[in-house]
Amino acid sequence: MDLLSSLLKTAEADEYSCNFKKHGIDPFTLKLLDHEDLEALGITERTKRNVILKNIANLQIPAESRKNTKIDESYTKLVLFQMSNQLHKHLANLSCAVMRNDVVVTDVRLGPSVKCLDECIDSLSEETRKMKMLLTKRKEHNSKVVILGLISALLVTSSFIYVKFVLK
Repeated sequence: MDLLSSLLKTAEADEYSCNFKKHGIDPFTLKLLDHEDLEALGITERTKRNVILKNIANLQIPAESRKNTKIDESYTKLVLFQMSNQLHKHLANLSCAVMRNDVVVTDVRLGPSVKCLDECIDSLSEETRKMKMLLTKRKEHNSKVVILGLISALLVTSSFIYVKFVLK
């Protein structure tokens, strides 16, 4: 019997254990639950919910915490910068592999991975197009963000195009 099952058994709610497992709730995410969550899991009796929440509060488990992240211009710049750096690292690794004489890139099967990469490029292009449309509506307020978004999109797209060209 695991921790989740014993917790539900002490609250006389062990018939709901399959609901918890079905939704992927494990002992480490228990501390995030509240009355609404338990009700969504099918526990309609308020007394059972109270007992479960009391038992959860008594657990000596380090809880994950909810964190509200404000997505502003600086956060967006940081994420785009990190993505750009990661793509540059991949490009550098691929470039080194292509330049080496002892590595034969053409004999490696890349079918599914190239298709996946192509889908990622298309998805990223579509998302940047949507972002560009949203940001250009407020152009006078966010001209710096639009320029940053366009430059980042161009860098990412050109990196992927180069990778596709090299891998063909």
